[in-house]
Amino acid sequence: PSGSMISLRPYQADLVSQLSASMRAGRRCPLLVLPTGGGKTVMFCHMAAAAAAKGQTVFLLAHRDELLGQISTTLEAFGVAHSFISAGRPFRYGARVYVCSVMTLAKRTGKVPTPHLIIMDEAHHAVAGSWRKVADAWPMARRVGGTATPERLDGTGLGDVFDDLVLGPTVAELIDMGFLSSFRLFAPPGVDTAGIRTVAGDFNRGQLSRAADTPSVTGDAVAHYRRLAPGRLAVVFCCSVAHAEHVAEEFRKSGFEFYSIDGTMDPGLRAQLIGKFRRREIDGLVSVDLISE
Repeated sequence: PSGSMISLRPYQADLVSQLSASMRAGRRCPLLVLPTGGGKTVMFCHMAAAAAAKGQTVFLLAHRDELLGQISTTLEAFGVAHSFISAGRPFRYGARVYVCSVMTLAKRTGKVPTPHLIIMDEAHHAVAGSWRKVADAWPMARRVGGTATPERLDGTGLGDVFDDLVLGPTVAELIDMGFLSSFRLFAPPGVDTAGIRTVAGDFNRGQLSRAADTPSVTGDAVAHYRRLAPGRLAVVFCCSVAHAEHVAEEFRKSGFEFYSIDGTMDPGLRAQLIGKFRRREIDGLVSVDLISE
């Protein structure tokens, strides 16, 4: 869009063209597959701007408050005026573009404008719950989804929700192009998962937490951080809120500024800690599920 502070990377422009061609060919719900860091949010905001310029109403959906903020910031960089459908954020009837909390939108389907285009970030969630309720509320709207992982936890696909697949570059290709950082992988012995049940393709959360939340495992993590990356920004993923709190405490005992964040804490405090992390005022964040996306 003219006046935008953002220009698409060549592969992003190509993928937007592929999504548009898919819908022109009669598909109503194409799914974009692109690795984390590939720029799905930028592409979707570009598409929202183009649709709004044609007089269409667009809903951009996400399920985490942090993602809503990221989408809003990107729309601002594109120069796109927008409103929100999200608890605690301003709603303005008559806007062309809405940044939507999927949970809030599912409760307000009868009180908001009718969308022409629904864009679903992290679309592997789109098969159930609030996501499915939103999709079912406006069956005539076109939908575009984006995900790095185009399958459910149990390994089955998303073909009953999306009708076309647009594949972007792989992680390796994005690294080769210079758009993602290369990495070194260090893998200590880790957690003994023998005997832990699986549910829908994932380990039983309670059993895994008991196996991982031990002094030896956490001590290993602290020791490896001290040896390999002292003072560098770090994110630690845990199995439960209690596990995350214990791990953050052990890092602090060792002299590192680590703090746990989770979906149950005060949103203001959570945003404050994420802000400190972005500004490099603390060493690390410890979370369960919250910042994996």
